[in-house]
Amino acid sequence: MADEESCPFDGFVHKLKGLVHGKQTTEDSQQCFFVLSHISSIIAGTSKAVLNKSQRDFEDILIKLLLQGASPPVRRLINSCLCDVLRHGKNISMYSRVNDLLGYLAKNVSSNSGVEYEARIGCMECLGALAYAHGSQLAQLLGETITVAARQMRSSDARTRSAALLMVKAVLEGTGGALAEQQQIEALKMAKQGASDRSDVVRMAAGDCLQ
Repeated sequence: MADEESCPFDGFVHKLKGLVHGKQTTEDSQQCFFVLSHISSIIAGTSKAVLNKSQRDFEDILIKLLLQGASPPVRRLINSCLCDVLRHGKNISMYSRVNDLLGYLAKNVSSNSGVEYEARIGCMECLGALAYAHGSQLAQLLGETITVAARQMRSSDARTRSAALLMVKAVLEGTGGALAEQQQIEALKMAKQGASDRSDVVRMAAGDCLQ
């Protein structure tokens, strides 16, 4: 598209940075979705040298946007863009990004509404996406994800428990059985627990884990 040709990766990153400030309005969310859609479509075709120039800023913006409680459609694009930029650009920051997400989840386990709630769900979705896309490189670090998921499973909120199980599923699939035996046992224990949950959405997520 003409817009993509006249505004390369770093230009779109600059646009996105201008939209990520304070509490997101509906208009901000729509604009973020539009800009992220463009970025998602050009990452694979952008040279590594160009990606590297703005990659760190881009990753910072994505994480900041996620922690501001981005909407589900925007979160899906955040996850796609983060996985793709780590695949096509430098992946050295992958470990610190996973640690950032794990750190946030370790501190936020109680809120069932508002920005913190959406951010917590978003962090689990993002960890799942990273684990699925890059799990073989993250196997040692992702063991902590199982521990975090177990804590999130104590939530009274069904959506939180479902997100935790789907994150576990992505970790198991992405690491291809490379997790330590104890972590795999813990994951299976969570899935069995979820299979008898009172919530349909949690039981469905548990069923996905057990497949």
